[in-house]
Amino acid sequence: MNINFDKISQQNLQKSKDNIFKKIDLLRKEERRLLRRKRIYSGVAASVVFLIVTGLLYDFKTTSVSALDEFVETSIPESLSNDKVELILSSNEKVELEDSTKITYSASGNSVRLSSRAQVSEINTENKISFNTLTVPYGKNTEIQLADGSKVWLNAGSKLIYPNKFDGDHREVYLEGEAIFDVSHSDKKPFLVKTKACVVEVLGTLFDVKSYKEDDVVETTLARGKVRVSYLEEGIFGNKKIQEDLSPGNKAIFYKGKTGFDLETADVSATMSWRDGYIVFKSEPLDEILDKLSRYYNVKFYTSGIINEDARYSGSFYLNDDILNVTKILTSITDHYCYLDAENQTIIIE
Repeated sequence: MNINFDKISQQNLQKSKDNIFKKIDLLRKEERRLLRRKRIYSGVAASVVFLIVTGLLYDFKTTSVSALDEFVETSIPESLSNDKVELILSSNEKVELEDSTKITYSASGNSVRLSSRAQVSEINTENKISFNTLTVPYGKNTEIQLADGSKVWLNAGSKLIYPNKFDGDHREVYLEGEAIFDVSHSDKKPFLVKTKACVVEVLGTLFDVKSYKEDDVVETTLARGKVRVSYLEEGIFGNKKIQEDLSPGNKAIFYKGKTGFDLETADVSATMSWRDGYIVFKSEPLDEILDKLSRYYNVKFYTSGIINEDARYSGSFYLNDDILNVTKILTSITDHYCYLDAENQTIIIE
């Protein structure tokens, strides 16, 4: 299309620009009023004028925000307890849990049973979903059964935010850290695992999601069923949904700050071994092994400069192993002397 800009008077052009700036100002005020709505505005002044002159109109697109999103966004971040698994109810009551405590929600969501020894009751506000938070410190893990019957194993250094019951046309939870999900099947209610970087959508399946804040990647490993991983790629005129479907035995890797997914064949049994009380490493770099051990055993590692951290190692550890036994296994695996600095809770590898 050819446009003759000479036929557009400066007065009309200025009037169009003034109108556009007024509309943008009104939209910005509306954005500040709706604190929990994210609106995406596109274009700079010259671009807006050009679009109006050519007769092209673009709608401002709004990203929908769920009740869970609002809760995650507005809640105060909970720091992980040093040594106890904590269940934080919607009333902000904190319940410290002993090791091996199983958490089971009733189908109604009005009560939760802690193993077979105790029960905590919670009354719902009418027509309002209440959210609970489960935090697991480093060196621990725990198991929870949600109101729909789905089971979640939460790994060390992790946090799960979830509703006491699932209303509406989908089920969704928020994860920081790592968890294995065994989701109850429902064709009518997809299950969404949300992380800060991406979303995993399932109908009924068994899979592992690892999304620690300090890590540069988010990994999703599928054992059975089918999952879809996605994230929103921001653009000038709105967000674009990028997604990948996984089949059993595959892993999707999303690098934070980059675009697209990397797909790999996964060793599912090794990935999920922590759920059964042990961890397996097969030809992994030392730095990745030490990162995992640091979370599992709640210790720090120090390596001397002569250690080749890019070398790959294989081995296994039982999570109930004494920390001194961990140093012996590391010595055997790496062929480097390892010892414990108990005062600083640090394992040194020389």
